[in-house]
Amino acid sequence: MNSNPVIIIPGIGHSKLIAENKNGIKIKNAWPIEIDEKALMNELKGSLMKMILFRTDGGFSDKIASIADDATDAMAVNPDGSKKYNIKPVSFEKSLAECTDAEKKELFKNVPVQELAEKIDEDKIFYFAYDFFGDIADTAKALDEFISFVKTKTGSAKVDLFVYSIGGAVLKAYLKDYSVKCDCEKVVNFASALDGASIIADIYENKLNLDNPLSLLSSFTDDADSVLSMAGMIPENVVENIVKKSIAVIRKNIFDNCTTLWAVVPDDRFESVFAACKPSLALAEKVRALHEYSRNFKNEAKALAGNGMKFYQICGCGQKLPQIVETYDICTDGIVDTTSASFGNAFPESTWYFDGQEHIFAMYNDVAMSLAAKILAGEDTQNYPVKNGSRNIRKLKTQLIPKVKTALSTATGDIKNELEACLAEYDRILAETVISNSDNVRQLENRIKETLNR
Repeated sequence: MNSNPVIIIPGIGHSKLIAENKNGIKIKNAWPIEIDEKALMNELKGSLMKMILFRTDGGFSDKIASIADDATDAMAVNPDGSKKYNIKPVSFEKSLAECTDAEKKELFKNVPVQELAEKIDEDKIFYFAYDFFGDIADTAKALDEFISFVKTKTGSAKVDLFVYSIGGAVLKAYLKDYSVKCDCEKVVNFASALDGASIIADIYENKLNLDNPLSLLSSFTDDADSVLSMAGMIPENVVENIVKKSIAVIRKNIFDNCTTLWAVVPDDRFESVFAACKPSLALAEKVRALHEYSRNFKNEAKALAGNGMKFYQICGCGQKLPQIVETYDICTDGIVDTTSASFGNAFPESTWYFDGQEHIFAMYNDVAMSLAAKILAGEDTQNYPVKNGSRNIRKLKTQLIPKVKTALSTATGDIKNELEACLAEYDRILAETVISNSDNVRQLENRIKETLNR
């Protein structure tokens, strides 16, 4: 059984960020982005009406780009990789057990790791909040300090890490400077960008194909039909202008100078990206230092494994990237290349593949999450095949099952029996370790909806 505390290293958008001035006074929330919807509509309504009436841009895309510029200004990065503003993450200097119900709800919304809490004592689960667009060397230092804090608080000699998405880049930066301290035992990489992501390199090199910009807008949501329906109201050339100009703004404010995003450039594309972007001397020194370590990271990890550190990889495969990038036709989870998430299969005995799994919904694949929980809890994982299927229980978990439990308090007769049967089926699904298809999830969703509507 697990005896080490577990630190969750989340991905982009999973930490609340505050922008402060030099005196430590809050300016505004850097993330989530603050938007005054009423002011936004007032600003857009003129160009929006022109666009709808005359089916031409009429300055609408420029307005959107200006709004994107203002919205991302709080997270802007200087040419040397430093931040325009002082960004302070809202941190959790306490265990999950010490969090309020509201704090737990927020954490589980960002990273739904309730399965960990069921396997591991909540007083041994910690959440590392960080500036995901900050200087990655600063983030690595902050992680080292957080690990020291957790070790002191729990009295543990080592910690285990649950690493998601861009957290893989943070892991590399941390191990580069602090692995000599031997503070970590198990590292569970969950859809982690261990060798970057081709989509990031394509954006840096401007290898974009915007003939079908809607594919980008619809690829980051589980309600693609709704996105496509709304976007369909806008002329196609205007959608293309919006995407192009918004990408340009985001590149200027964040991408081009963000060392964390530079750390997500695959090693075999670093030189071409470097030549295309021509970073400043100060930034170049930072990104090259990390790259020199990164390109030998597999050997470094094997050396660490030889000294007792254990690496586990849970990765998605069988998905393509959005067709706006040139390298879309490779095996990924929709964001991270499978070869990156799997660590190039450097540790085949501790790597699992979930075919068809989408990156942003990976943590709603209950089998993948229960596998991670069992690994961290030190339990047997032999019932989980190396190659598995995919599914998304988000609607069941966050919407439908809570409604079933609420409805049961007043239900009677056949309705009560059916709701109880739905809960039993949900428990049966959660007990599975092999996913042959996701039909049982969809069928249960429809069954619950029909029962609740009686």
